[in-house]
Amino acid sequence: MDDSFFRVLFPGRHRVLGRELPPFSFWHQACLYALSSPFVQASGNITLADVQIAVKVCHTRYPHSPDLRPTFADAWQRWRFDRRPDVVRGEAQAFAAYRAAFTARPRFWENEGELPRTYSAPAILAHVAQLERLTKFTHDQAWNDVPPGYADWLVSTIIEQLGGESRFLYEDDEQPETDLPDLNALEDDALFKIVERDRGTEFAQAWLDHRRRSQTEEAM
Repeated sequence: MDDSFFRVLFPGRHRVLGRELPPFSFWHQACLYALSSPFVQASGNITLADVQIAVKVCHTRYPHSPDLRPTFADAWQRWRFDRRPDVVRGEAQAFAAYRAAFTARPRFWENEGELPRTYSAPAILAHVAQLERLTKFTHDQAWNDVPPGYADWLVSTIIEQLGGESRFLYEDDEQPETDLPDLNALEDDALFKIVERDRGTEFAQAWLDHRRRSQTEEAM
């Protein structure tokens, strides 16, 4: 089994600003987008207030809106750390790592010539609806209890079992092959078999004839 799947299945425990965070959910993701959080917009400098808001969001369950009113603890943290960019950066990186652990989705081999299907519905809602349609999770569970990354692995597996043609791409598939033969050391018969397997007998024979003519001309 591929390590990328196990990293999603066992994402570990995460603490940000001294608070342990629950599993990241579709609802958390939707709230961060609604608030234009820099953690999902990939732009702008991240402040300590941004991290505090993100932590509050991730302690909120659907269908409730996060309570973003600053507390005394928030004010104390800002007074203590706002002028410590190293602390703010470290907490921001910790939150980014937490979110990444729960949203890592599978990758697939590309289907050449096949255009991706597009939907007009909001992307997050489309994922939630698909999860409900293909599993026995309730609407509440889909929003709150299934991390986006694991949901995509689960749904993609079900679609494959139902006849979908997408194939999972694993890390081992991208490793360079170290056991390939040295083509320069192979005899013509062995090379012919390789070309024949890839391109067919007619092409392989033409290629071999051209190769032998070239070798003869070089020897003259």
